[in-house]
Amino acid sequence: MSEGAVVFDSEQRLLVEKTIRDHCVIRKWELYAVNCRTDHVHVVVGASDRSIEIPREQFKSWATRKLKMLESIRKSDQVVREHWWSDRGWDVYVDTESDLDEVTCYVNEEQ
Repeated sequence: MSEGAVVFDSEQRLLVEKTIRDHCVIRKWELYAVNCRTDHVHVVVGASDRSIEIPREQFKSWATRKLKMLESIRKSDQVVREHWWSDRGWDVYVDTESDLDEVTCYVNEEQ
């Protein structure tokens, strides 16, 4: 690894969540839950017009831009981190309403 593991602070976590919410509005995707933890993010999103990987990659891309902007303000005299995410992620289709309720509850309440 060329950079250490990411540990998001509270401001970064809020920024990532806001970026995901804003992007869902722009794309007209239904956001069921988002929870940015100190070292990973959970998102439950309905984007039936896209393959399962597209929302994840767009969220990572936009959040990276916003995080780099924040870090360039905070650390004007230091190198800004390049890599914020793992190469891929974990994608799962949710097939039923009860599964959606369960995964949304997990993301919102059980972490």
